[in-house]
Amino acid sequence: MCTVSDACPRVIWVAMVCAVGLEFVVGVVALLVVPIGRPDQWIPRTGRSVYLVHVGLGGLLVLGAGTLLAASWSAARVLRLSALAGAAGILLGACGGMLAVVHAARLGGIALMFLGATLAVFGYVTPVVDSLPSETI
Repeated sequence: MCTVSDACPRVIWVAMVCAVGLEFVVGVVALLVVPIGRPDQWIPRTGRSVYLVHVGLGGLLVLGAGTLLAASWSAARVLRLSALAGAAGILLGACGGMLAVVHAARLGGIALMFLGATLAVFGYVTPVVDSLPSETI
């Protein structure tokens, strides 16, 4: 059973939010360094190191999202749905990244990566906000 305080502590959810944020920042840097008008290719010649860091972080996020989803599958409903939303966002971003390889679909792929990151952040931040102590007046 995965609760915010036991098997999946708050630090894991915060780490996923931070990892998605870092991936987003590296993706923006990749947008600035890697030419958008490049030909169809998996690894571009210009900005190769930034691009590979972006891909590597994305791969680690996929592994983390899958692990967190599996760990929270039998947890409370809000945790399960949060992990599912986060994993769906990561998957959406990964699909956008693969779509962005093709020049004709690059803008759509970039948009999917942005939407995926947004969904993942909201999914992973929900248990953190939900576990904060409520103020009593």
